[in-house]
Amino acid sequence: MSVKMNNVIDLFCGAGGLHIGFEQVGFCVKLCVDNNALVEKTHKRNYPHIPMIKRDISEVSPKAIAEYCDCEIDVLIGGPPCQGFSTIGRRVSSNPDKRNQADSRNELIFVYARIVSTLKPKFIVMENVKGILTMKNGSYLDTVLSELRRAGYNVDYRLVNMADYGVAQIRERVIILGNSIGLPVKFPVPDHSDNSDDDLNPWVDCWSVISDLESMGDNPAFNHVALKHTQTNIERYKLIPEGGRLPEDALSAELYRKNFGNTYKRLNRKRPALTMVPGNDAFPIHPTLHRSLTVREAARIQTFTDDCRLTDLGYRFVDTCERTGNANCGIAREIFASSILQNGQLGAFLYYIYKLSEQKFQENPLAFAIQTASGSYAFDQNEYKAWLEDCFQNELHIIRKVSTRGGTARQPFQAEFAILRNLGYIKSFRIGVGLEINWPKVQESMSFNPSLP
Repeated sequence: MSVKMNNVIDLFCGAGGLHIGFEQVGFCVKLCVDNNALVEKTHKRNYPHIPMIKRDISEVSPKAIAEYCDCEIDVLIGGPPCQGFSTIGRRVSSNPDKRNQADSRNELIFVYARIVSTLKPKFIVMENVKGILTMKNGSYLDTVLSELRRAGYNVDYRLVNMADYGVAQIRERVIILGNSIGLPVKFPVPDHSDNSDDDLNPWVDCWSVISDLESMGDNPAFNHVALKHTQTNIERYKLIPEGGRLPEDALSAELYRKNFGNTYKRLNRKRPALTMVPGNDAFPIHPTLHRSLTVREAARIQTFTDDCRLTDLGYRFVDTCERTGNANCGIAREIFASSILQNGQLGAFLYYIYKLSEQKFQENPLAFAIQTASGSYAFDQNEYKAWLEDCFQNELHIIRKVSTRGGTARQPFQAEFAILRNLGYIKSFRIGVGLEINWPKVQESMSFNPSLP
């Protein structure tokens, strides 16, 4: 039995935070596009297996993009530059001329929409800052969605907090999902919450991902170099309590200035980090040290793995910080990538598991059953999932990268089954059956109608 690998093209790829998540769940990234020379260097260093076009996307023809795919494009992803919509910076500037100045980067989102309408990928994923919701009193986003619908897409959007998906950062982003194959648009269900009444995992605190770097000295090769702050700024940082901001009203004359902005805030070890934003010293203050976060600490918070290296650290620190601050969160993208798989191929995925299990239990009804001390039998879910993983690798030739969360490797299909359970598509695991699938729910949601028992 064989299966076609799901292929992806990433526009506005940046440091790779968006397509990392798709690779984690088995997609094949065919092409990345970006117009930044330092992004190109970072890309070649970390993703040499993925072709890249370094050019303004408005100058790249859909035909040139399609040449990198030898088949239909399954997913087109991209995060058009968001600074023009950002609520940090231009849109909240005290200067009305600057605040109202047109930003050409805002038009790139329409370039993305036009490429979608020409290439006709099955699925689209677009990410942007929440400022797009209020751009031109909401009519800007309405126009974008209308263009995508005219191109034949079911499309919808959500304002998503990445902390709700296990990212150690409070990062709100607008996610636009769509498909051209007639499926309803479904967003992944959050698996973390700041509300204990939700019966979900608590938000991940920032200290869990950066605490081991607290005593590490500068290490340029590891992107861990502290910014050389002025003594005046260090004295200011000493006044910032953990989880708080600079007490501007209590500053001495030598420490006071106007317009401190959003950078004079210290992280709380027991809470997710504040939003990482681009800029030389725009990262928040370390929870315990009197300095801003290093690029590596920010990259950890953005869910980049330690083997990802951002180039030119020490020479172009500003650009390195911008690439890290602008990056998407890989873990959250992995979850959204899983959602694409669920919407497009979930029925086939579950049906394949059902047929594998049926054959296995016909051969041995007590497969994966373990006898307890009382003499009864229980179902060994871990062994069953490991067996499924082997089947997917050996028969479908799908080798999924092992991902981690909180430093612990995930068990086979852990993320997939957790989301399936939350959506009501699976019920439990049973001896002689394996995965008990809620077929009526699958049929209702997916219009998937295999020959079922």
